[in-house]
Amino acid sequence: MRKRRKGTALSRWNSHGVMPGKFGVIGAGPRFTKLVTGRKPLLVAGLVLIFVLARVALAQVNGQGQSPYLGWSSWSQEALYGEGWATESEIETQSDTLKSSGLQSHGFVYINIDSGWQSGFDGYGRPLFDSTKFPDGMAATIQHIHNNGQKAGIYWIPGVQQPVWNANSPIFGSPYTIQDIVLPNIPGNAFSYGQSNPWHKKIDFTQPGAQAYIDSVVNLFASWGVDFIKLDGVTPGSDHNDLTIDNRPDVTAWSQAIAQAGRPMWLTVSWALDHDDLSTWQTYSNARRIDDDVDCYCSTLTTWTSVSRRFTDLATWQMDSGPTLGWNDLDSLEVGNGSQDGLSNDERQSVTSLWAIANAPMYLGDDLTKLDSFGLQLLINDKVIAVDQSGVPGIQISSGNNPVWASSRLNDGTYNIALFNLNSTSSATSVTWNSLGFSGSADVFDLWANEDLGSFSDSYTAVLNAHASQLLKVTLKSTPVVTPTISLSSSATIAYSGDPITLFAQVSSASGTPSGTVSFSNGTTALGSAVLAGGNATLITSALPVGPATVTASYTGDANFSAITSAPLNIVVNPGFGISASPTALALGGASSQATSVLLVTPGGDPRTLTFACSGLSAAYSCIFSPPNLPLSGLSAQQQVTMTVAGLSAVYKTDRYSSRQTSSMALSKMGLNIITSFVLGLFVPFRRRRFRQILVALITLFLATGFIACSKTSSTSTTQPPSSNSYGFQVNVMAGGNTVRTLNYTLTVQ
Repeated sequence: MRKRRKGTALSRWNSHGVMPGKFGVIGAGPRFTKLVTGRKPLLVAGLVLIFVLARVALAQVNGQGQSPYLGWSSWSQEALYGEGWATESEIETQSDTLKSSGLQSHGFVYINIDSGWQSGFDGYGRPLFDSTKFPDGMAATIQHIHNNGQKAGIYWIPGVQQPVWNANSPIFGSPYTIQDIVLPNIPGNAFSYGQSNPWHKKIDFTQPGAQAYIDSVVNLFASWGVDFIKLDGVTPGSDHNDLTIDNRPDVTAWSQAIAQAGRPMWLTVSWALDHDDLSTWQTYSNARRIDDDVDCYCSTLTTWTSVSRRFTDLATWQMDSGPTLGWNDLDSLEVGNGSQDGLSNDERQSVTSLWAIANAPMYLGDDLTKLDSFGLQLLINDKVIAVDQSGVPGIQISSGNNPVWASSRLNDGTYNIALFNLNSTSSATSVTWNSLGFSGSADVFDLWANEDLGSFSDSYTAVLNAHASQLLKVTLKSTPVVTPTISLSSSATIAYSGDPITLFAQVSSASGTPSGTVSFSNGTTALGSAVLAGGNATLITSALPVGPATVTASYTGDANFSAITSAPLNIVVNPGFGISASPTALALGGASSQATSVLLVTPGGDPRTLTFACSGLSAAYSCIFSPPNLPLSGLSAQQQVTMTVAGLSAVYKTDRYSSRQTSSMALSKMGLNIITSFVLGLFVPFRRRRFRQILVALITLFLATGFIACSKTSSTSTTQPPSSNSYGFQVNVMAGGNTVRTLNYTLTVQ
């Protein structure tokens, strides 16, 4: 069930969908001004459905996101001083300082320009930079960033804004215009939620030209040299977790646009996204903001109250991030400007510890020209940065006001552990070695103090100040002595590109059953990982490229068994077909209506014969494909398959009469049979035994015919489609009896 996030209230929005600022005028509140003027657009990421389905196991789109990024973002300064703060001069100054401060040499390389950079639109409905704030142009500002050896990010939002709708601009590279692709009375993102004539209008991605419009915007960003896009106000999320707006198609379209742009770009979607739609965020973006803004919109950058809620909210997402899953974005890190941060030194260290143990992107919101020595030392601690970049996010193993977060066992046999005290007074926080999966003694090293704390048996306890923390590296004193065996097999050694392949790894030993995880790789490319269950691990992947693949399985080891890697498994991947469908949102107007969708199949050298079937479709509907089989051998041109979905009454014509009329006719037939039998009984002589037997048989036959007619009426009435419904179903594409592709559809019956 989708629920509105706690604390959401429509009353805080005025008729324009904007919270009035402290001066009582639209635009006084920096978080919300940008929404009405269009100066805070959203950034969303999406990847073409077919290519994503082929890479579900990898789930890091567009070649980005193998580790959480480090850098800086302008929004916190804009939240503090207003959107006018973000100018070409300020952005270039922050870029220069990122380099000169030494932060860049420790991995901080992104300079992300948030809301407030835009003013107006070009003749194709694409955003223009504010020339008064960026007099040399956005491309020149980004070139300055690139010249410093850094990467540049930009901000945008889903939907189309009112001025673009009014202009009905042509869509670059297509014969369509903006009004061809827009639903003018449906909000395009969370910033226009509840508006009947929304400023931000929804794009209908079932319409031709919609993808071309997003492509044109992303291509414009690419021409400026953009390396990162933040898509904001995305729903379900952004304090509106229902499907009233539903920006999931937008995220898909933005990801697809990035894929075709010819320039690698990271995609982050924001904010406070709905965990129910995790698969969409993981499939089409590199990171997702899981919480509200860290900014307090007060006299400081943040407060302890603003940051501490992340200790609770992160737990929901803790199992969902990593190199193959994307990253949990906790928002900007406000720890470098001393008292201006709004946090004590202990709190600044605790916030950085949480970001690190969560492997969250670390992007600073501070003014880099005003870094204090304590904050700078927090940020350039390479041992802490290594925790953040480990690719093994911690999970919460103890909750409450003394929570403990710990990683699983790393490749070097160590564990990263973070201890916190969320109480307002000092208290003890403990971790037991059993909770980490081992027993005995372990060495403990304090990463903040850069100090060896000694060896501890069975557990470790620290007395921490209020809101303080420790970030530890724990190493077992005794190394595992048993080397297990590992075998690797697959569902196929000859496959086709895009087909799901199941990899099976078995780790065994006469000394017991190993636990832990197995990572699968194709050469140096990670395919994904799986947790051992009874010594077995399984991964389904569609990410193997065309050509010979050399797959290995690597066991990470546990307290009793050492790490081991399997012998290579050779898999040959042949060119496979491609497939797309349009439309994927179908509607039926009644029981006798029908809807069609066209499946376009690109053979791609695949010689197999494809068949098609629907799953998850109500029994009240039929699903018919023409042609039902598609042999691809010898074909090179794109092929078309038409799917027709209809109510059974449309197929079998059972709606010629209403169910009441049909029942009445059946009952009349049975009554007529009874009367006929009665008349025969009156006028036919019964003296002859043989004649009586024939008469009884005829009466029985007439009565049976009437009952059968009623029975048929009753049974056929149960197959009538529901009067109104909306749900999803799938089209399974099969080859050789195996499902090799799945297309998702929605069906609405009115």
